[in-house]
Amino acid sequence: MAKKFQRRVENFPCQHCGALVVGNGYTNHCPRCLWSKHVDTYPGDRAASCGGMMEPVLLEGPSPNYRILHKCTICGAERVNKVQAEDSTEALLNLANNPHAPLGKSFNVVTGEEFDPLKVERSYENPDADIGDMESNLRKKR
Repeated sequence: MAKKFQRRVENFPCQHCGALVVGNGYTNHCPRCLWSKHVDTYPGDRAASCGGMMEPVLLEGPSPNYRILHKCTICGAERVNKVQAEDSTEALLNLANNPHAPLGKSFNVVTGEEFDPLKVERSYENPDADIGDMESNLRKKR
């Protein structure tokens, strides 16, 4: 049975904004623009054949456990990733104030079944927390 997580320390140029991203083994998105690339089936395995750009479409979760929902611009796959300390506060606030998540349903591109990509991840004490105070929480974190 293959491992579901493989830590890979890799630096990479962001294919969205051009920033050089210094990886730490858990880095999966650009801290400047928050975009990612669809290269993994499971974190670090580099098994996804799509290779599409993963747009940050939604910021969700209570402080300090914010997460970014990324959606592939080619195949539509969705992944939830933790916000990292080095992520741009400006980019996070922009995403919180201007989410790009389409209204409608998400579907598993393999099975065609409807799913909620955030529901599986939701394990916080207060899953319905208001993100209205996000700016002050993000600035405290820095």
